[in-house]
Amino acid sequence: MRSIFRQIASHFSRRHHGRLSFSAGTRSAGAVAGVAWSLLLLTSGCGGVEAVPVSGTVMVDGVPLEGVALNFTPIAAEGAEGPGSSGVTDAQGHFSLKTIGARRARGAVVGKHRVILSERVITGPDSDPYEPGISPEEAEARLQKVSLRYKLPPSARDGTLTFDVPPGGTSDANFAW
Repeated sequence: MRSIFRQIASHFSRRHHGRLSFSAGTRSAGAVAGVAWSLLLLTSGCGGVEAVPVSGTVMVDGVPLEGVALNFTPIAAEGAEGPGSSGVTDAQGHFSLKTIGARRARGAVVGKHRVILSERVITGPDSDPYEPGISPEEAEARLQKVSLRYKLPPSARDGTLTFDVPPGGTSDANFAW
């Protein structure tokens, strides 16, 4: 895209000394510029994910858990459609979700989600199993490296846990055992 704009700018600076001209020869350059702008707007688009803010805490026996990865997967059969969301708890057990994918939006799509929690002890580069752009195989390999440090109950890990994301979002997506 940038090269098209550079060509147009170069064309105007050589032929017209930096001035815009509307003679027959520059109409085609103007049309090219219009098409280039249209393509830029279409490719950069505003068609993002419609997500609402979702945050909460994770605790076991009243103790906030740090480093717990949460994965929210929309259940399409129950009305939730769109990308999944993920987050990681901080030292106070608090997390905020972001959608998974190239265009990460803050939050999650509205509707019922299957929730899986994974305790993470690996940090640093190449440790996030929910990093955008990695293959499912790489994500699985990263998850295999995770050891269970806090002993979350099976319901936190087996995919039976669900959460309904309300239309206005929530700061009360709390999980405690």
